[in-house]
Amino acid sequence: MDTSNTTIDIDKQGFFMNKISLIIGIAMAFLLPIFIIPVNLISFVASKNIILFLGVILLFLMWIIDRIKNRDFFVSKNLLVISAYLIPLTYLLSAFFSGSKMAGLIGYGFETSSFAMILALFMLLFFTAKSFNSRRKVFFFYISLILSAFLMMLVHLLRLFLGPNFLSLGLLNSNISNLVGTWNELGVFLGLIVIITLIANEYLNKNKIIKITSLVLLIISLLFISLINFNLVWIFLMLISLFLVIYNFFLNKTENGFNFKKLYKNPSSYVFIITLLFILLPGQITGFLPQTFGISNIEVRPTISSTLDIGKSTLGTDLILGAGPSKFINQWILHKPQEIALTQFWNTDFNSGAGFILSSLATVGSVGFLAWLLFIGSILYLGFKLIKSSYYNKLDHFVILSLFSLSLYLILFFIFYVPGIVILGLTFSILGILIAFLKKENLIKVRRISFNQSKPRLIVFIILMVVILGTTAFGTFLFSKKVYASIQFNQASKAINIDQDFNKGYNSLVKAATVYPNDLYFRNLTDLNLIQLQNVFNQKDVSQEQLQEQFQAIFSATIGSAQQAILLDQSNYQNWNSLAKVYGAVAPLQIEGAYDKAFQAYSQAIRLNPKSPLLVLNLANLEITKGDLEKAKEYIGISIQMKQNYSNAYYLLSQLELNAGNKEQAIQIIEALASVSPNDPQVFLQLGALNYEERDYKKAQAFLERAVVLSPYYSDAKYLLALTYNEIGQRDKAIGQFQDLKILNPNDTNIDKILENIKEGRNPFAGFQQQTLPTPIEEEVEEESENEEEAEDGEETTEEELES
Repeated sequence: MDTSNTTIDIDKQGFFMNKISLIIGIAMAFLLPIFIIPVNLISFVASKNIILFLGVILLFLMWIIDRIKNRDFFVSKNLLVISAYLIPLTYLLSAFFSGSKMAGLIGYGFETSSFAMILALFMLLFFTAKSFNSRRKVFFFYISLILSAFLMMLVHLLRLFLGPNFLSLGLLNSNISNLVGTWNELGVFLGLIVIITLIANEYLNKNKIIKITSLVLLIISLLFISLINFNLVWIFLMLISLFLVIYNFFLNKTENGFNFKKLYKNPSSYVFIITLLFILLPGQITGFLPQTFGISNIEVRPTISSTLDIGKSTLGTDLILGAGPSKFINQWILHKPQEIALTQFWNTDFNSGAGFILSSLATVGSVGFLAWLLFIGSILYLGFKLIKSSYYNKLDHFVILSLFSLSLYLILFFIFYVPGIVILGLTFSILGILIAFLKKENLIKVRRISFNQSKPRLIVFIILMVVILGTTAFGTFLFSKKVYASIQFNQASKAINIDQDFNKGYNSLVKAATVYPNDLYFRNLTDLNLIQLQNVFNQKDVSQEQLQEQFQAIFSATIGSAQQAILLDQSNYQNWNSLAKVYGAVAPLQIEGAYDKAFQAYSQAIRLNPKSPLLVLNLANLEITKGDLEKAKEYIGISIQMKQNYSNAYYLLSQLELNAGNKEQAIQIIEALASVSPNDPQVFLQLGALNYEERDYKKAQAFLERAVVLSPYYSDAKYLLALTYNEIGQRDKAIGQFQDLKILNPNDTNIDKILENIKEGRNPFAGFQQQTLPTPIEEEVEEESENEEEAEDGEETTEEELES
């Protein structure tokens, strides 16, 4: 039998499959940084996840076809490969032993630390390693990255000069919005271009076109990075450029010793000096470009020390596998530093720590953390050995040195930062290419396992392939459901918040929760049901029986959605808080068991989040509805102990004293708040309002002037200060304040009438039915409490669904 033609056909098929895989890999490198779906209903993060998972699935299909054709697998005993297998396995086991399997396995939103995401990244690493095994292919990869960066810089440059509305695509609504992710992530991405062009300028400088092009791109990228001004980018670029300076210094050593003159010709030396200046002189040179273009960016993360403390505390109870993937937020809530209560981030629940690897200490325990360290250590050790082996070929040396430098740069961010989906995808692609060259130079040895030798082996192979294909198909199906649910959720948000179409928004939210059950969706559904419950009582000309039927139906649906959220994740305190709100809302109606169930739900929420003064204050409000004011005061005192500058607690306590007729005691309480919050204008407004009501206008004047100094555009404070000036005979100052108010509130016709009355010497409210004063304290407390709870839900929504 002639097998030559068959061999040629197989070779052609293999070449064709490898070529397709290469094209997919290059396309991903180009598209991942710039790809978005310009539709408001598909979130930014969802778009990036779609392109990443689509690319991985296509690469996986190419690999499957290749395996079916050859009926073989390749394995390796190398520590690097073993650790690369161990990491996803650890995430899988940790997810199964965590409190919420769904959150750990595939995530409720688009978390980057779920098992599904980690598996996809390592699949991308292995498939890239299979496809990019020559320097020519690496050049294509670099060119795709540079083209992507060039397009992005061009678009952003136009947006800087023409305004954020230019090419906004309906998603890029500010001057720091970009296609990569956060403003800082754009800086991380452009750092890759700096490294590629820097090394190209040093090692490919014989080609003038490459030399000039790389130098221009290097300068432009550095200018953009100075505009972004992310300190970690400067630090890590400094370390990479220092590494290149030292490496070239020793590389150029001759028999006569070191050649110091070559340092002046080395571009790495200049990049090192530039980055060092930006690090050492942050206030003098780093702010020039951001101030020129009006760039303001703040990214809040836990510190490295607090992240390590969270990890240590978690290991005390979950040493082996940690709390579970995507569960850093739970550990933060339990073990966050006490001093955080005095900051503006006291009510912020962080989904990750200071760095991805550092956070893994809490999420996947000692086994996962050590597996990451083994993987990183192995790849850096073997990468350094690879540099030595490529010394005698300049093109190979450029490729290997650039791959190693890029890998080191990205690994540093992987340890000390939490990159988004774009940077993660590029990180594992570049690490995969580095592994391809490690394999090519036999630094990683692989062994082929063939299943053609016997029928039993062939049967095992078929079963294995069926399991792999079935699992992949099911995972793809779940991912598509997640994306569809995300679209429906965004549709609900748009319908309710923008279109004011409650019914459409409600139906979309029900679809989202039905297609892909998520505790976030059910909590939002609970809030909408509570609104409907309130609307039942606002109806007119409806019989008592109809009201009772409607109330019972909506109340049952509200309880059902709140309980469903708890079933999905019992470890999330917000789910218990949501259930408590439902029972607390009907507790004043004297429904049997409502108070007890609300109290139990709040108690469970406090057990899961023991450092939250808001939850304790919610208990105080519950006791007020019951009529137990002494118990309410006790809870208010506890919440103040937990957060000494907790204004809502002080306001509520002062309102209780006001209701009891103890005005002096109420004033003393707000004065105590002023001593711990000396820069809060609202506190001084309340003190001014209380003293104004007591007709102590001198004290009111002092407090209100302080409020206006702290917040010059605070209309309520200026309004009451103007009335105070009028009462003490300082009419000119009163007129000045109302003239300011006219500018701040041009559509308020009442200001004109009051201003005219004061100028004519009449009572400011002559012709008005009654005098109006700033918002009462009790309304302020209720409004702020609602805002705090909405901020919690909104913050999680931003993290999981609407990040941009």
